[in-house]
Amino acid sequence: MAGEQAKGAGEPGDACRPRHHVIMYLDVICEWCYLAHRVLETLRGEYDFDVDYRLMEIHPDVPEEGMPMTRHLHFPGRFYDDLDALGAPYGVAFNREKQFANTYLALVLLQCAKEAGQLGRVLDPLWDAYMLKGRNISLLPEIVHVTDACGLPRSLVAEAYANPAYAGELEDAYRQNHLDGGEGKVPFFRVDDEYVMRGAQDADTWRSLFGLLEEGPGGSGGPGA
Repeated sequence: MAGEQAKGAGEPGDACRPRHHVIMYLDVICEWCYLAHRVLETLRGEYDFDVDYRLMEIHPDVPEEGMPMTRHLHFPGRFYDDLDALGAPYGVAFNREKQFANTYLALVLLQCAKEAGQLGRVLDPLWDAYMLKGRNISLLPEIVHVTDACGLPRSLVAEAYANPAYAGELEDAYRQNHLDGGEGKVPFFRVDDEYVMRGAQDADTWRSLFGLLEEGPGGSGGPGA
């Protein structure tokens, strides 16, 4: 079974092509979250779904400026070998020289962008800058470099750090993650309020879950099947 059943029922979709609602809990520090996001994005041509990104901080103890990856992992080379092998089918090759970032400032900015309807404009550029290019997104100048490049207004960046409510939303998401069964871990997904998914699953696992939702347990699965 692709997912683990949760309580509740999802919203009805279009009769010809059901629309799915995916909730994804994430921290941009997390390589597994990045990989899971990239895998899911490859399926947009096959399935109709929206994603509600729930941003939460999982390593608040990291120094403000970040720290060497070797302070987080004893053998980062092995870690990245495994990640790159999993990411290769989706065109993902992680930067191995990056710092282990403190993502608080990045997450606050992303939460503000989300509430302003601008998350789609900045999430991928900021995440790519860290995961693929090795930019240290612990640092505000690095964040602003990305937001300027993708055209996010400076006024919105200023609003993110002037209003403490955005940081509060990160804490709320962490608590909701526990209530939803995520145990404070990421990546964690709720799909149509019927199933939950843990970890960075491959595209075929997502196809199995979407097929189960569209065809029912006795169906053959997949759009048009």
